Amino acid sequence: MTRIKDGRAKNYLTVFDESGKPGKQIFIRYGMQVDSGFQEIFPQDYLLGDPSTSLRDPYSVVLTRSISEMLFGSENPVGKTVYSGSDQSMTVTGVVKDPLNTHLNFEMLVSASTWESQFPGRSLQSWTGHKRPIYIKLSKNADREEVESKIKDALFQLRLKKWPNWTDEPRIFLCPLKDVYFFGSDTNIDGLKRGNRNVVLNFFLLGLTILLLGIINYINLTLARASSRRREIVLRKIVGSSRFKLILYFLTESIITTFLSFLIALTILQLLFQTFNRMLQADINLYFLNYPQAWILGLLAILVIGILSGIYPAIRMSSGNPVMAISGYSRRSFGGLLTRRILMTIQFASAVILMIGILVMHLQIRYMKEQDLGFNAERIVWTIWGKVSKMSIEHKRLLLSRLEKYTEIEKACFSNMVPGNMVENFEPVDNPDSEFHGLHLDNFRANREFFEVYGLKLTQGSEILDHIPLDKSSGDNTFTDSIRYYVVNETFQKIYNEENPDIVGVVQDFHCRSLQYSNNPLYILLTPKGWLSPLLIGQFTFGTQ
Repeated sequence: MTRIKDGRAKNYLTVFDESGKPGKQIFIRYGMQVDSGFQEIFPQDYLLGDPSTSLRDPYSVVLTRSISEMLFGSENPVGKTVYSGSDQSMTVTGVVKDPLNTHLNFEMLVSASTWESQFPGRSLQSWTGHKRPIYIKLSKNADREEVESKIKDALFQLRLKKWPNWTDEPRIFLCPLKDVYFFGSDTNIDGLKRGNRNVVLNFFLLGLTILLLGIINYINLTLARASSRRREIVLRKIVGSSRFKLILYFLTESIITTFLSFLIALTILQLLFQTFNRMLQADINLYFLNYPQAWILGLLAILVIGILSGIYPAIRMSSGNPVMAISGYSRRSFGGLLTRRILMTIQFASAVILMIGILVMHLQIRYMKEQDLGFNAERIVWTIWGKVSKMSIEHKRLLLSRLEKYTEIEKACFSNMVPGNMVENFEPVDNPDSEFHGLHLDNFRANREFFEVYGLKLTQGSEILDHIPLDKSSGDNTFTDSIRYYVVNETFQKIYNEENPDIVGVVQDFHCRSLQYSNNPLYILLTPKGWLSPLLIGQFTFGTQ
């Protein structure tokens, strides 16, 4: 069994030179904290280091080969120190091959004991966590439903010990590993790589339709050129070619044409691939071209498409009588004309369907662009600023005040979430004694300037928000209970409409996630100016100069 935390943890890794000055620095997009059971469930190909001990000790990190080469070049990085953020040192204990074709798309692995050392009393083995997927390996004869039922029963008993009034059945289920990539794409609370089955299906159907149009177009063009090749066919029959040989000859032409088209398409793909990724802001790669199975499958596809494209024209063109062809007699069968008309009809119908589909996509994109997101997204830049994590509150306030002195910067704030990109702060409330029991709450932390930067409209509490004492804090950058204030959205207010002294404002609903999802109940924990969780994000709004 293994448990994973922070599938989308982002931070900088820095290497310092011998003089203590910062050297190479790279941005890590996908980092995971894993326990020692990770190697047993997901065996990694270690290039350097000991797989059995590399993730055992606190502050140990395993890098992928590409990240290791970026930081250390061809040197052996095992035993060397890297810094996460600004001053969190970690020791490199291993290097593994880059993961391919998996939802566990990591660039570095950090030992789970690191997190447990940073936050004493917390553990990845805690049964109260909701945001961390657990992977278990069942025995060959195990029944999935039976194991799932036993896990639910055990969790129910554990919750009863803590909350005697507990009545709800735990929402726990087992998902086969082969289904994980497409499962849970609607929430993606673990931050791991996910896919959308509907998107894949739509693109598959689009590609199939275009391929069908190409096949029909080739058939029609070949039949249209049949009259110009009549003499060639007659001569081949006179010198002894059988009908089977003529069919084989025309099929070979079709397969060669398909193969050349495949090479041209592959060349265009290589040339425009990076542009396509930048246009869609995607991270699609062509790793499958490194596998022999992909080339074998491609050659089989070329063979099948070539046969489908050429079989009907080959049969038609090889069926003529050479004597009649020489005499100039041409016989057109009703069946042949009907077939060509059917093919033309299918071709035009497919083209019309594609045009309608493109029009619908254009209207959907325009609708999304014109949709009111509930916040201002113009002239805003955000960045992950790791050096702020260890600053004192006084220094953080000083940083913001100096930034706001620049004429190009209208306002600055801190938060641990960017609107429209919330993927990790999905929190089910399981405590039956809580007034929020049964709700799924989005949540994040921010200071009050966050509302001004993003133009969020407060329907209640705008006057109170300006006077609550958010600047009080203890020396260790933590809150006292007296200054934990919340602003909730309208969806939250509709579900929970009782008075609560800690709720000081109501903000108009805005989209925290993609537009395909409805707004969840949301609460924003207000923080003193500059206090944040370890993952720090700064949003800056620039003026028009």
